[in-house]
Amino acid sequence: MATAAKASQGVDFGGEAESDSGLDTGTLLGVIGGIGLIVTAVIRGGDSDIFMNLNAVLIVAGGMVSTC
Repeated sequence: MATAAKASQGVDFGGEAESDSGLDTGTLLGVIGGIGLIVTAVIRGGDSDIFMNLNAVLIVAGGMVSTC
């Protein structure tokens, strides 16, 4: 909330520039890291059926599409 208050007062944040690329570096690293952790868990001896649930994928994908 402090950012909104300072923005309404006209305070300039010099280091905060909006990115037009559409993809944040942190998002990219998080997705790659998450996929890497799941792949590592499967390789170490887990069954891939534990990590993939079709119903859950459909729910998440449906929610993602509905918010776009």
